[in-house]
Amino acid sequence: MRQVYVVGALIPRGGAFMAYHVGLILQQEFGYEMVDVQVHGQALRQFEYEWLPPSVSVAEMEQRITGDDLLVVNPSFSRFMFGRRLPGRKICYVQDFRTFQALDCHFDLYVSVSTVVRDFLRTIYVIDTSIIPPFIQLERLPPVVAWRKRRSGSALMYVKTGDENEIAAQYLLRSLQSLPGLTIEMRKDNGIAHGEFLRNIGAVRYLINVSLAEGFGVIPLEAMALGTCVTGLDGLAGRDYMRLGENSITYSMKNIDRIPEAMETLLCDDAAAEALAAQGMADAQHYTHARFRQSWIDALRNFLG
Repeated sequence: MRQVYVVGALIPRGGAFMAYHVGLILQQEFGYEMVDVQVHGQALRQFEYEWLPPSVSVAEMEQRITGDDLLVVNPSFSRFMFGRRLPGRKICYVQDFRTFQALDCHFDLYVSVSTVVRDFLRTIYVIDTSIIPPFIQLERLPPVVAWRKRRSGSALMYVKTGDENEIAAQYLLRSLQSLPGLTIEMRKDNGIAHGEFLRNIGAVRYLINVSLAEGFGVIPLEAMALGTCVTGLDGLAGRDYMRLGENSITYSMKNIDRIPEAMETLLCDDAAAEALAAQGMADAQHYTHARFRQSWIDALRNFLG
């Protein structure tokens, strides 16, 4: 049987989880057998998987792959430079623009996760791509209480991995600590079980997102789906679904100084904050697994002929 090798399919990160689902679609809809390619030892799993594929090492994959097989690779693994070295057709789901020093430009299909990533690839590498955003597991979100029933002024500050994000978080903490009634719990991107993390987000009124730049930003979208009012930084790519004053109050890293004033305004106007949370919850419903799956089926059908 033809194989689809997914590099890092079971790594406990959101980007790897999306690549896993591309492999799963190729198995279920196009007759390939998915194989996980381990790039390092696996940590405890954060996600629930519909099916667990067998795993091989990078070296084993390089020995086994044939011209009839497919390879699905996130751009963070560009250092392997599989494009020119290996047989078979290769797919890159480009989910960020910061996780590689140089993109492997010799793949057969590139798909971007957001407008920012698409524009980056077009400008830097002269590669034109379609956009398929990730999905959130709406059917597996934990139950939460209504926004009004959550503790007044409760907030969770989510800090994406990276020294620059840690510095930004400390700056915001100092700037926000004088606001009356605001209580902030900080959570870093440190591998906490996904379900537990979502329960924490769904228990507070506000998510303060601290990510200066990333390819999409699923955590704020999940917060919206949980009815939590999203504030903080948009991570640049979050502009694809964050709309200032409509479903969130977020700013780019250039305007980080505006966040404390925005939080103060929200704390003084529960009705406005609740309306933002409600609109965010409605908008998040568009990012379904069914939509993701059908978009990829269409793209792969065109790609495979």
